[in-house]
Amino acid sequence: MEKTAIRRKYKKTSQRLRCLVKQLERGEASVVDLKKNLEYAASVLESVYIEETRRLVDTEDELSDIQSDSVPSEVRDWLASTFTRQMGLMLRRSEEKPRFRSIVHAVQAGIFVERMYRRTSNMVGLSYPPSVITVLKHVDTWSFDVFALNEASGDHALKFIFYELLTRYDLINRFKIPISALVSFVEALEVGYSKHKNPYHNLIHAADVTQTVHYLLLKSGMVHWLTELEIFAMIFAAAVHDYEHTGTTNNFHIQTRSDAAILYNDRAVQENHHVSAAYRLLQDDDEMNILYNLSKDDWRELRTLVVEMVLATDMSCHFQQIKAMKNFLQQPEAIDKPKALSLLLHTADISHPAKRWDLHHHWTTSLLEEFFRQGDKESDLGLPFSPLCDRKSTMVAQSQIGFIDFIVEPTFTVLTDMTEKIVTPLIDEASSSGLAGFRRSSLNNIPADGKRPSVKSTGSEGSTSLLSVDFKSFKATWNDEVHQNREKWKAQAAKDLEAKKEEEEKARQEDGEGKHNSEGHADTEKTDSAQDKDKTEKDAKDKSQDTKDKSDSTKAKADKKEPTKQQPKEAEGKKDPGGVNDSKAETANEEVPDSSSDTDNSQQVQNGVRKRYLIRYTKRPSYCASSYPPPRQRAVETKLVDAREKALHLQRISLRSGR
Repeated sequence: MEKTAIRRKYKKTSQRLRCLVKQLERGEASVVDLKKNLEYAASVLESVYIEETRRLVDTEDELSDIQSDSVPSEVRDWLASTFTRQMGLMLRRSEEKPRFRSIVHAVQAGIFVERMYRRTSNMVGLSYPPSVITVLKHVDTWSFDVFALNEASGDHALKFIFYELLTRYDLINRFKIPISALVSFVEALEVGYSKHKNPYHNLIHAADVTQTVHYLLLKSGMVHWLTELEIFAMIFAAAVHDYEHTGTTNNFHIQTRSDAAILYNDRAVQENHHVSAAYRLLQDDDEMNILYNLSKDDWRELRTLVVEMVLATDMSCHFQQIKAMKNFLQQPEAIDKPKALSLLLHTADISHPAKRWDLHHHWTTSLLEEFFRQGDKESDLGLPFSPLCDRKSTMVAQSQIGFIDFIVEPTFTVLTDMTEKIVTPLIDEASSSGLAGFRRSSLNNIPADGKRPSVKSTGSEGSTSLLSVDFKSFKATWNDEVHQNREKWKAQAAKDLEAKKEEEEKARQEDGEGKHNSEGHADTEKTDSAQDKDKTEKDAKDKSQDTKDKSDSTKAKADKKEPTKQQPKEAEGKKDPGGVNDSKAETANEEVPDSSSDTDNSQQVQNGVRKRYLIRYTKRPSYCASSYPPPRQRAVETKLVDAREKALHLQRISLRSGR
């Protein structure tokens, strides 16, 4: 164990030296000679570490066959002193003296580096642009404009908000976080958040959730209930909770059988990846391992909290989480801290409907665009649309009203009840003891030079008092915004419904006009055809009338030449005085079909187009011209005959002839 501790000490000193060299390269320190001395000390320590490690490994190999459980300690020491080359039991050779001297210098350099490292950790800070300083003055407000911070920082909102909060809670000093490692880590987080170019799940969302967590801790008084390690875990979990988000839902991963879904067995696919990938950053690169100086117990406790909090952001666990917390609130026992912190992070994750309208509307637009992109992918893959992922049918206002009514507002209500149950006993205790309950590690002011030192605030300025916690004000802050946003969405929903009705009415009118135009075109063609047909029938009628006139003229001439031939006709008149047979004959003649017309009407449709019928009328003999009137003109040509008048007329004729 002692040998292992020595190896760790040398390795730790070497890494700190390299960290200082990196700070010098960034211009955070300006001592030229210090750089040379530090590089030399680092090289000496590394060589000593390598040599000592090799020697210890050789010794362990020589004693590998001797098990400590089966061999007494005294026998083991004797074997080691007799049959191995341990330096402590061997005579020093003259050539070993320089190496010992170098070790002494290395130890002295290590002590110097330790002091310098702590001093620089407290003095060297992240440079803040003036515009960032201006925006961060409002970091303790509920509707903090994270979009303004991202614009002022040049797309580095997460870096500045994460560093700022760790500084305000004095966590950099408390856990000896190297500044260079902190900056490298948070910049790597920003790269991961930008990997898939998501409209919503990006570094701005991570910064927003991290700031919201800070506000909830501060204004609810929860910060007085937590240890510094738990606050660190809270801020860390908020910063990494959507790291390398793919812009799709867990169900999409499951349906497409993605590698992540296979790896995590379809359970909290994205959330498992977020926390796993973030910890891999810390493990794979010591230069960004901000947890390097944590003790084993602190490291394990922090990881347990972070994993549970990030996994609780899985939306499929929402109702189960709310129900469990309601049950906790009904019990007299104290509330479990991991469950409380998980609910707080989950609430911050879905908090934008409780923010100012312009911020909420911006987030809503971004989130729906991300949903629509998933819908486009589902369409390309032949999958059914997930809810709210269809660009053409999603009702934005209605969806947000439902989200507020069934998810956001109940969650904030439970969170408020939870914080009140947790913090009220702390307030009562502080009141009875006469203590104000200040937390001095919060809310430092940013220096004028733009550097953010990691030092505690002095005095009550910028700190928060436990007695100043106001639950009514805390609830009213988010409740008022939720109510206003709901009303605006309702108004928008009414407008959308009216616009939809107008579109449907317009479409109906367009369909009606199209149908009317089609029918009008058909009627025009039909009218033209009827006019052509009437013209043809009129021509035929004129020809028939001419033929009839010629026939009557011929008969008149014949009657003058042969007057005796009228007797048979008069006789016929006597046989049929009412003209019934004549009428029947005319009717029979009218029903005789036109053979030429039938021939023309029997033409077939050729090439999908029906030919227009052309009715032809042939010239008939004079004796039958009046019996075949043109079609469709029969009603016009038919003359009503008074049978009595005709009978009297025939009777007068017969009387004259009898005289």
